[in-house]
Amino acid sequence: MASDTSVLHADSTALAQIDNASRQLDQIRTIEEAIHFTALADAAKTYARQMNLGIEVINHITKAKLRFERRLGEMLKAAPKHEGGRPPLTGSATEPVNETPTLAAIGVSKKQSSRAQALAELPEKTFEAALQKQEDSGGEVTTAAMMREAAKGQRVEVHAAKAERQFATGTYGVIYADPPWQYGNSGVIS
Repeated sequence: MASDTSVLHADSTALAQIDNASRQLDQIRTIEEAIHFTALADAAKTYARQMNLGIEVINHITKAKLRFERRLGEMLKAAPKHEGGRPPLTGSATEPVNETPTLAAIGVSKKQSSRAQALAELPEKTFEAALQKQEDSGGEVTTAAMMREAAKGQRVEVHAAKAERQFATGTYGVIYADPPWQYGNSGVIS
C-alpha cells in the first residue's frame, strides 16, 4: 500500500507543479524551463492516461502542455539563431566560430521547435479560444487540433495579403502571340 501512496504523492506533486507553472506562465524565463515543464506535462499526461484519470484531467494537463509549448515557441523565436558553419573551414570543435547553441544542444528537436513556433504565431485570444472550443466539444484536447488551428490562421493571413494586393492600372504595351500550333491529336480525320 505504501507504494500506491508514494505514486499518488508523486502524481499530485507533478500535477501541482504543472498547475503552478501554468498559472505563472509568464515567469518562465529560459528555454530550459519551458522544455522542463513541457516534458513534465507530457509525462503527467501519459500517467493520467495509464491510470484512467478521466478526460477532464487529461485535457487540463494537455492545455498546460500546449501553453508551455507556446511559451517555448515565443522564446525560440526571440532567441538568436545559430548560423551553422563549416568547422573545417571556419573554426574547430575547440574554437567554434559561433557560440550560439543549436536546437540539438538545448534539447529541442526540429519538429518540436517548428510546432512550438507555430503555436506562438497564434494570437493569445485565438489560442485560448481554440483550447476552449476543443474542451467544450467534449473530446480530448490535442496538439494536432491546435496545429490545424495554427495552419488555418496562416492561411487566413496569406489570403488577406492576397486580397490587399493592388493590380496595376493604366495602358501597357503588350505583345500577345498565339501561333497556330499543329496538334497531332486534334481528333480531325483527314
